[in-house]
Amino acid sequence: MQDESHGPQTPSEDAGMSSKAVPNAAHRLSIAAPLVTASEIVKAHEGQIEAGRRALRPASRLAPPAIALPHASAQDTVVGDFLEAFRILLRSSRLYQRNHPRWVASLNTAEHRLRDALALTPSVQVRVEHEALTVSHGDASTPHGLPVSDPHGELKGLAEEFARSGLTSLEFLPNVHLGELDLISQQIVWITRQRPVSASQAAANWQQWLRDAHITGIRLNVPAGRRDETVLATLIAALLGYAGETADASAREAQASAPASREQTVAALALVERLSALGTQRVASTEEAARRAHAVLAESERQVVALVAHAVSVAGPGATSKTSRVEPPRASSTARRAAQREADDSLPSFLNRAAQHLILDFARRSFSEGRLQPAEIAAQLADLSRVHTSHAGASAALGSDEARIAALVERFWDSLPARERQRVLRSSSAWCVPPAVLARHLEPLLNGADLGRSPAPAREAEALLLAYAACLESDDPLARRAVAAGLGELESQIARLALHAAAEDLASHVVKALAREEAPGISGLLAALTERLAKRALAGRRYAEFDRILTALEAAPRDSEQSHFSALLRGINTDDAWFYLVEDALANRSLDVVLPRLLRREPARLIDRLALLLTAAEGAGLFPAMVRLVRATGEPVVASLAARLHEPHRQPAIAAIKLLSAADPLRLIAELPRALPGWDWNLQDLAVSELSRHREPALALRISRAIYECMEEAHALVVPAMLDQIGLANDTTAIPLLLQIAAGTHSTLHDVFFRIKAVEALGRMRASEAADLLRSIARGRSGLTHIEPAGLRSAAEEALAFLENHPAAARVRARAESIEKSTPAFSHPRRYLRIPLASSFSARLEGARSGAARIRTIGLGGAYVEASQRMSVGDSMRIEIRAGLRTIRSTAVVRNISADGGGVEFVHMNAEDRERLRRVIGRLLD
Repeated sequence: MQDESHGPQTPSEDAGMSSKAVPNAAHRLSIAAPLVTASEIVKAHEGQIEAGRRALRPASRLAPPAIALPHASAQDTVVGDFLEAFRILLRSSRLYQRNHPRWVASLNTAEHRLRDALALTPSVQVRVEHEALTVSHGDASTPHGLPVSDPHGELKGLAEEFARSGLTSLEFLPNVHLGELDLISQQIVWITRQRPVSASQAAANWQQWLRDAHITGIRLNVPAGRRDETVLATLIAALLGYAGETADASAREAQASAPASREQTVAALALVERLSALGTQRVASTEEAARRAHAVLAESERQVVALVAHAVSVAGPGATSKTSRVEPPRASSTARRAAQREADDSLPSFLNRAAQHLILDFARRSFSEGRLQPAEIAAQLADLSRVHTSHAGASAALGSDEARIAALVERFWDSLPARERQRVLRSSSAWCVPPAVLARHLEPLLNGADLGRSPAPAREAEALLLAYAACLESDDPLARRAVAAGLGELESQIARLALHAAAEDLASHVVKALAREEAPGISGLLAALTERLAKRALAGRRYAEFDRILTALEAAPRDSEQSHFSALLRGINTDDAWFYLVEDALANRSLDVVLPRLLRREPARLIDRLALLLTAAEGAGLFPAMVRLVRATGEPVVASLAARLHEPHRQPAIAAIKLLSAADPLRLIAELPRALPGWDWNLQDLAVSELSRHREPALALRISRAIYECMEEAHALVVPAMLDQIGLANDTTAIPLLLQIAAGTHSTLHDVFFRIKAVEALGRMRASEAADLLRSIARGRSGLTHIEPAGLRSAAEEALAFLENHPAAARVRARAESIEKSTPAFSHPRRYLRIPLASSFSARLEGARSGAARIRTIGLGGAYVEASQRMSVGDSMRIEIRAGLRTIRSTAVVRNISADGGGVEFVHMNAEDRERLRRVIGRLLD
């Protein structure tokens, strides 16, 4: 443990000096040092250092102490509150278990008090001096620390506890967190219960604990920076003066540029730490400090001293090494930024930078001379860094070994020329380059690609990324792990590159590597990367890349060792992702050729989504796009739709009927005989109605024959529409069945309305075989009365008019011709003439939506109804129409809707009502 007692200060030690002045003065001395010997520095130490300090001291640091006192008082209060809370935390750690509410409350309170203190001061620096606690605010107003107010004497016990545990100082930095506060409180409690050790052993134990616990927000037992400025300037001047005593400028330059061996580099690191140790020693004067520094240098080789001198000149205080990466300043208070500058230019920070320069310089020279391969760089830097840490002891930089080594590796690769770095990135050793360095190397290329002036930057960036990803095929697990983790850190660059160049090859590398990988840790990294790449491809509408990823995953083995592929596929094909694909496929744009290939992977899922959309308000508008998508996806989806026809639930069957009828009516026709008997009458009616939209003669004929085969299984309300379709298709093979139905001799289809429809179908088909039957129906009598009902006789008379060419039939044929001319304007073929009403008929609706209505258009087959009730296509109802003194009743089905009503079809009507309707229409036509 270092000696923390304050000896008498020399006249050159100014209590109010700024650490910002230290590096500036030292820098001036370092420039002039080659012309100055160590003896001259000893003689003129006070005048030179004092003059440099006063000349370069910032004006902001010359503020009178009275101005800073109120702020320091506020800081003292909050720091005192924190120390009191920390004392209570230590007591709670002894009394309660770690999950006890009181211990948790004590830990949270201590953390809140620490945050309050850090809001006012760059860091909380507490020292144990003379069995009491002092606080330094990190500025010139408190060079030695101020005693903490302790009216009740409770903090004196905390100081004694710190001393028993081997702590002479604690510094809490802004990046400290709750976990570190918990760890150090537990460690203090544990140490105070152990057997006491020597002060030096306690200091070493604490430094080892900081490294093992990866504590970065707390510094322990840091020597007081009382004379950093004087010591730093003296050491630099002595070093550079000693290096130039016996050599001219050319010799010094030759020594600095001569290749250094590893042994010389290790010796140089040891020399740096010996010089650092001088800064912690108590000396009576600056002359004594210079003599000690000169004695240390005299014991070292000239080449080692030259190496250290060169490192000092490059990484001198106040200067930034050309190999250092400049970070953008963070938004913080002026005091915090000033404290950071002081920390960077302090004696330990300066010597650490010099040591890092020695390490990096040795690695760069070894690499350029071919003595060090890319894969060996990290190990070499780690080895030298550990050597430096072992020499540095308490003055070593804070943080874990891994973090320090990673920072050194990044600085090494950043310091290489771009051409040399690119050569490595294009080789099989690209995995050795840290992803952060690769990202910075890609940045200008991606910026050039964004400008769009040339495709070369995008191609170059893509080649570098593919070379990096190709290292996933390496036999070395370290290489595969590095690339798997590195690609995850390069996601933003990959996303930017995807805008300018195809990224499918990169995804293929990742998925193929995932299929080959056996190490669980690397597989986890690759799986997470694959999922992120897939989601980015989906969000960017790069469906070819997304499809390639899915294809590769589906082709992976399905054994027990590769079960994670199924979970990965589920993670990629989430409901949100699937809905996104379906919505993009239905959007008003040309269909991407890859989308059908993606969607046919899960046809049942696609159909469920389409069925749900059909029930939405925008379903009618999306229906053409749905049909286009079903046709593009092909057989898997069509086969799944055909299977849905046999489901007991209505909604899937409705969607299957509509989509199959529009996209592949032949498949619906083939399934109709098997599916129709199991449907209720609404589904049967929907199927016949949808199929009747097709007008191509060949297709209409096939529909008619399918209907003919299953007519006897159909519901009574559906048979009339079937008979109409047979007549419109002119299916002559059905004439025997029509004759049987028209004559009333069919075993099941003998309803009068069926007979009327059969007679009308025979008339439309101009079936001459039916002439005798039609005459018998129209003119047959039993005595003075007609044998058949009036509605049936009227239908037979009109059918005979198509068969017999006499003047009385001209009027009927003229009506038929006018219907045929109007048919192309309607989705369903017209079977009867529609008559607009100058004065609407009143009507009454009965069913799911009952109420009054008005009839605006009427015909033998249906009417247009205006009603306040909202209608839906497929709704059935009973309708009662009042036409003057006549009342016409019928069962109707809604076929189409509009804003104020809908068109209905009469699917059943008794003979008397049918005849009344015919007479009303005849009177309207006259």
